[in-house]
Amino acid sequence: MEFNPLDNLWIVLLGLFLISLPYLYYIIQSNGMESKTTHSFQEFTSEKNVVLNKVQKWRNHYILGLDTEKNMLIYYKYGQFPSEITVNLEEVDHASLDVHYEELKHKKERIKRPEYLNILLYFKDPKKAVKSISVYDKKEDAKLDDEVSIANYWVQTINGHLKSGQKIKLAV
Repeated sequence: MEFNPLDNLWIVLLGLFLISLPYLYYIIQSNGMESKTTHSFQEFTSEKNVVLNKVQKWRNHYILGLDTEKNMLIYYKYGQFPSEITVNLEEVDHASLDVHYEELKHKKERIKRPEYLNILLYFKDPKKAVKSISVYDKKEDAKLDDEVSIANYWVQTINGHLKSGQKIKLAV
């Protein structure tokens, strides 16, 4: 019996292909889902007749945008718990951050980790309820990435826009 390295190469290539099938399926499925949600977001913004000057997307679930000309904030969340929110910023007094921490014990240390993170919009009319915009929820995503900085950035952007009293242009 003669040793043929090409026979072993075909076996290795077939094994690699079979091992990578679940990963390839995940990539194809994610790209398809993302294109559907992007199309839905574009439909939502065109339906609301807004042109967003600033848009931020994270975790493939959340999109937050600001139309400075119409003074509108757009929030779009898809996935397990979809949400579509349009807020007229002329009615908003200020924004703040709502973070609820959970304490974890790691050896002898206590670690504080956000359980959920929301942007709260307080309206000028005190009778109107505070609007909560979810940026992170541990129940949906166990891993925390840049959500704290994203939420801080948007709270500062919204408050800066509100304090300026004029329609500002944001750098993209």
